[in-house]
Amino acid sequence: MKNIINIWAVGLLVTCFTACSPEEAEESALSNFETELPAPEAVVEAQEYDGNGVYTINFTLTELQFTDVHLVVEVGASTTATEGVDFDLITSSVDLIAFEGLDGFSVQVQVYEDSDFDENDETIFIKLVSDLPSGVSNSEVQVVTIPKWPTDCVYDIDNGVGDLTGIDVTIDGLGQDPYESEGVLSGTSGSYMITGLGVGWMTDFWGEVITNMNEVEITFSSDDYYHNATIASQTYMETTYNGAPQDPYLIEGTGTLSKCGKILTIEYSLTNFGVDWAAWTHDNGYMSEEKFTAVINLP
Repeated sequence: MKNIINIWAVGLLVTCFTACSPEEAEESALSNFETELPAPEAVVEAQEYDGNGVYTINFTLTELQFTDVHLVVEVGASTTATEGVDFDLITSSVDLIAFEGLDGFSVQVQVYEDSDFDENDETIFIKLVSDLPSGVSNSEVQVVTIPKWPTDCVYDIDNGVGDLTGIDVTIDGLGQDPYESEGVLSGTSGSYMITGLGVGWMTDFWGEVITNMNEVEITFSSDDYYHNATIASQTYMETTYNGAPQDPYLIEGTGTLSKCGKILTIEYSLTNFGVDWAAWTHDNGYMSEEKFTAVINLP
């Protein structure tokens, strides 16, 4: 048997020397290597949800990827949800160094509250696009199912009493980050008060010093899906500018609290000297929204 193996090896060596030049052998080897590289599949290993609409999808690759790979994250054609309305991709691309794919990587998707109550369950597929054959298979992967809006959610507003975390007013015309909420909700059993709205705008952007800030009444009425919030026009803030007392500010606004998502959104205005300063901030290009907007996460 050993003699047969030796004869075969010698024959193979002679064939290589007589059949191809070194350049041809190198070119043939590279060509065969490239065409036989596997195209790994991206598989979902786990999915995490942060409670505020952000899904983190953790992937691994089924095979080694032998080269550095740049993955472009796209919405798959099989997706039934609407990008920009129901969801947005947070992750637009992923870069993997050679062999890194087996260790895993993540893609994030932001899912928004769906106000179309008649829709059926909707799905989100993503497609990881890369150069083949050495990249990742360009097949679609289903990552998120958005369930049909439930009608039996119940959220007790009493559970939201306390400091309100989230964002409050975004001066995006200047490219700055949103102000963090300094709101506080108080009260119980259908009688609620709120304060702390607009503090960042007033003290930082507008440059006035708050000398007094009242709690104002916020009322909630319910339909099948939302607690609808109303802040009737009320005296809210007293301020000074360069030491001079200003006309008191009135606050007025409306909002919604999802019974399922526990996200309180309030759109409001602050007015003094007969001027709506939210509208002024928008009209002068500092803010894309026409009202000050607070998006608050309740526990």
